[in-house]
Amino acid sequence: MINNKNSKNINNGSVQINGDGDNTIIALNPGVVLTETEVYDLLLIVDDMNIKPSVEYSLTDPAELNEKLFYNNAPIYIDYFEEYSVHLVPIEEVMDNLPNSARIVQKLRKLFLKEAKRNEFRKKIVGNGDEQLDAISEKLRLLIKSDTRFLKKSFSEEGLDQFIMALLAYGVYKCKVLLNPNEG
Repeated sequence: MINNKNSKNINNGSVQINGDGDNTIIALNPGVVLTETEVYDLLLIVDDMNIKPSVEYSLTDPAELNEKLFYNNAPIYIDYFEEYSVHLVPIEEVMDNLPNSARIVQKLRKLFLKEAKRNEFRKKIVGNGDEQLDAISEKLRLLIKSDTRFLKKSFSEEGLDQFIMALLAYGVYKCKVLLNPNEG
Protein backbone atom coordinates (compact mmCIF):
# COMPACT_ATOMS: atom_id res chain seq x y z
CA MET A 1 0.00 0.00 0.00
CA ILE A 2 1.27 3.45 -0.84
CA ASN A 3 0.76 6.09 1.82
CA ASN A 4 1.00 9.82 1.16
CA LYS A 5 0.65 9.01 -2.50
CA ASN A 6 2.08 11.41 -5.05
CA SER A 7 0.69 11.12 -8.55
CA LYS A 8 1.89 12.38 -11.90
CA ASN A 9 0.27 12.03 -15.32
CA ILE A 10 2.46 12.28 -18.40
CA ASN A 11 1.94 11.95 -22.12
CA ASN A 12 -1.61 13.40 -22.03
CA GLY A 13 -2.64 11.05 -19.22
CA SER A 14 -1.68 7.87 -21.06
CA VAL A 15 0.93 7.08 -18.41
CA GLN A 16 0.23 7.53 -14.71
CA ILE A 17 2.99 7.31 -12.10
CA ASN A 18 2.02 6.93 -8.44
CA GLY A 19 4.39 6.63 -5.52
CA ASP A 20 5.47 7.65 -2.05
CA GLY A 21 9.22 7.93 -2.58
CA ASP A 22 9.86 4.27 -1.71
CA ASN A 23 7.35 2.55 -3.97
CA THR A 24 6.39 3.45 -7.50
CA ILE A 25 3.52 2.14 -9.60
CA ILE A 26 3.39 2.94 -13.29
CA ALA A 27 0.02 2.43 -15.00
CA LEU A 28 -0.44 2.58 -18.74
CA ASN A 29 -3.81 3.74 -19.96
CA PRO A 30 -5.03 1.23 -22.59
CA GLY A 31 -6.68 4.01 -24.55
CA VAL A 32 -10.24 4.66 -25.53
CA VAL A 33 -12.45 1.58 -25.73
CA LEU A 34 -13.54 0.70 -29.24
CA THR A 35 -17.16 1.37 -30.01
CA GLU A 36 -19.47 -1.53 -30.82
CA THR A 37 -19.79 -0.16 -34.36
CA GLU A 38 -16.02 -0.21 -34.85
CA VAL A 39 -15.84 -3.74 -33.42
CA TYR A 40 -18.70 -4.85 -35.66
CA ASP A 41 -17.07 -3.37 -38.76
CA LEU A 42 -13.74 -5.03 -37.98
CA LEU A 43 -15.39 -8.37 -37.21
CA LEU A 44 -17.13 -8.26 -40.59
CA ILE A 45 -13.74 -7.80 -42.23
CA VAL A 46 -12.40 -10.84 -40.32
CA ASP A 47 -15.50 -12.83 -41.24
CA ASP A 48 -14.95 -12.10 -44.93
CA MET A 49 -11.24 -13.01 -44.90
CA ASN A 50 -10.24 -15.66 -47.37
CA ILE A 51 -9.57 -18.25 -44.66
CA LYS A 52 -11.41 -21.55 -44.69
CA PRO A 53 -12.90 -22.07 -41.21
CA SER A 54 -11.69 -24.97 -39.10
CA VAL A 55 -14.53 -27.10 -37.75
CA GLU A 56 -12.59 -28.86 -35.02
CA TYR A 57 -14.56 -29.19 -31.78
CA SER A 58 -13.65 -30.46 -28.34
CA LEU A 59 -15.74 -31.68 -25.43
CA THR A 60 -12.93 -30.97 -22.94
CA ASP A 61 -13.57 -28.25 -20.39
CA PRO A 62 -11.74 -25.01 -21.17
CA ALA A 63 -8.91 -23.84 -18.94
CA GLU A 64 -8.69 -20.37 -17.43
CA LEU A 65 -7.17 -17.79 -19.77
CA ASN A 66 -3.95 -17.17 -17.81
CA GLU A 67 -3.52 -20.89 -17.13
CA LYS A 68 -3.74 -21.54 -20.87
CA LEU A 69 -1.27 -18.76 -21.69
CA PHE A 70 1.20 -20.04 -19.07
CA TYR A 71 0.85 -23.62 -20.32
CA ASN A 72 1.51 -22.49 -23.90
CA ASN A 73 4.62 -20.47 -22.99
CA ALA A 74 3.00 -17.10 -23.65
CA PRO A 75 3.98 -14.95 -20.63
CA ILE A 76 4.15 -11.75 -22.69
CA TYR A 77 0.54 -12.21 -23.80
CA ILE A 78 -0.56 -12.64 -20.17
CA ASP A 79 0.52 -9.02 -19.74
CA TYR A 80 -0.87 -7.91 -23.12
CA PHE A 81 -4.29 -9.45 -22.51
CA GLU A 82 -4.43 -7.97 -19.01
CA GLU A 83 -3.56 -4.56 -20.43
CA TYR A 84 -6.17 -4.82 -23.20
CA SER A 85 -8.83 -6.66 -21.18
CA VAL A 86 -11.14 -3.63 -21.21
CA HIS A 87 -11.41 -4.07 -24.99
CA LEU A 88 -12.63 -7.65 -24.65
CA VAL A 89 -16.09 -6.52 -23.47
CA PRO A 90 -17.17 -4.97 -26.79
CA ILE A 91 -15.80 -8.01 -28.67
CA GLU A 92 -17.88 -10.36 -26.50
CA GLU A 93 -20.99 -8.21 -26.78
CA VAL A 94 -20.84 -7.96 -30.56
CA MET A 95 -19.84 -11.61 -31.02
CA ASP A 96 -22.84 -12.69 -28.91
CA ASN A 97 -25.16 -10.91 -31.36
CA LEU A 98 -23.33 -11.58 -34.62
CA PRO A 99 -24.86 -14.39 -36.70
CA ASN A 100 -21.45 -15.45 -38.09
CA SER A 101 -19.51 -15.34 -34.81
CA ALA A 102 -18.78 -19.09 -34.83
CA ARG A 103 -17.24 -18.77 -38.27
CA ILE A 104 -14.98 -15.95 -37.06
CA VAL A 105 -13.75 -18.07 -34.17
CA GLN A 106 -13.20 -20.98 -36.56
CA LYS A 107 -11.06 -18.72 -38.75
CA LEU A 108 -8.98 -17.79 -35.71
CA ARG A 109 -8.59 -21.51 -35.08
CA LYS A 110 -7.38 -22.03 -38.65
CA LEU A 111 -4.78 -19.28 -38.21
CA PHE A 112 -3.58 -21.00 -35.02
CA LEU A 113 -3.43 -24.42 -36.65
CA LYS A 114 -1.06 -22.98 -39.27
CA GLU A 115 1.24 -21.78 -36.45
CA ALA A 116 0.87 -24.77 -34.09
CA LYS A 117 3.99 -26.74 -33.31
CA ARG A 118 3.71 -30.47 -34.06
CA ASN A 119 5.67 -33.58 -33.17
CA GLU A 120 6.88 -36.20 -35.66
CA PHE A 121 3.38 -37.75 -35.67
CA ARG A 122 1.76 -34.38 -36.61
CA LYS A 123 0.16 -34.14 -33.16
CA LYS A 124 -0.09 -30.59 -31.84
CA ILE A 125 2.34 -29.92 -28.99
CA VAL A 126 3.12 -26.90 -26.86
CA GLY A 127 5.37 -24.43 -28.60
CA ASN A 128 6.33 -20.82 -28.04
CA GLY A 129 2.90 -19.28 -27.51
CA ASP A 130 4.21 -15.72 -27.65
CA GLU A 131 5.67 -16.33 -31.12
CA GLN A 132 2.52 -18.13 -32.28
CA LEU A 133 0.28 -15.28 -31.11
CA ASP A 134 2.65 -12.72 -32.67
CA ALA A 135 2.38 -14.53 -36.02
CA ILE A 136 -1.43 -14.72 -35.81
CA SER A 137 -1.59 -11.05 -34.80
CA GLU A 138 0.56 -10.03 -37.75
CA LYS A 139 -1.47 -12.14 -40.19
CA LEU A 140 -4.71 -10.55 -38.89
CA ARG A 141 -3.18 -7.08 -39.17
CA LEU A 142 -2.10 -7.62 -42.78
CA LEU A 143 -5.43 -9.11 -43.82
CA ILE A 144 -7.50 -6.41 -42.13
CA LYS A 145 -5.36 -3.54 -43.41
CA SER A 146 -5.56 -4.84 -46.98
CA ASP A 147 -9.37 -4.90 -46.93
CA THR A 148 -10.96 -1.99 -48.80
CA ARG A 149 -13.49 -1.44 -45.99
CA PHE A 150 -10.64 -0.85 -43.56
CA LEU A 151 -9.04 1.58 -45.97
CA LYS A 152 -12.32 3.53 -46.35
CA LYS A 153 -12.87 3.89 -42.59
CA SER A 154 -10.72 5.97 -40.32
CA PHE A 155 -9.53 3.28 -37.92
CA SER A 156 -6.46 4.27 -35.95
CA GLU A 157 -3.43 2.01 -35.52
CA GLU A 158 -4.14 2.05 -31.78
CA GLY A 159 -7.73 0.97 -32.42
CA LEU A 160 -6.56 -1.83 -34.67
CA ASP A 161 -4.07 -2.98 -32.01
CA GLN A 162 -6.85 -2.97 -29.41
CA PHE A 163 -9.14 -4.96 -31.67
CA ILE A 164 -6.52 -7.58 -32.56
CA MET A 165 -5.44 -8.08 -28.93
CA ALA A 166 -9.05 -8.39 -27.78
CA LEU A 167 -9.93 -10.76 -30.63
CA LEU A 168 -6.90 -12.95 -29.87
CA ALA A 169 -7.84 -12.98 -26.17
CA TYR A 170 -11.36 -14.00 -27.17
CA GLY A 171 -9.98 -16.82 -29.33
CA VAL A 172 -7.75 -18.08 -26.52
CA TYR A 173 -10.65 -17.75 -24.05
CA LYS A 174 -12.88 -19.82 -26.36
CA CYS A 175 -10.13 -22.51 -26.63
CA LYS A 176 -9.72 -22.06 -30.38
CA VAL A 177 -6.30 -20.43 -30.21
CA LEU A 178 -3.47 -22.19 -28.33
CA LEU A 179 -3.67 -25.60 -26.69
CA ASN A 180 -6.01 -26.36 -23.80
CA PRO A 181 -4.00 -27.84 -20.89
CA ASN A 182 -7.08 -29.86 -19.91
CA GLU A 183 -6.74 -31.85 -23.15
CA GLY A 184 -3.13 -32.87 -22.51
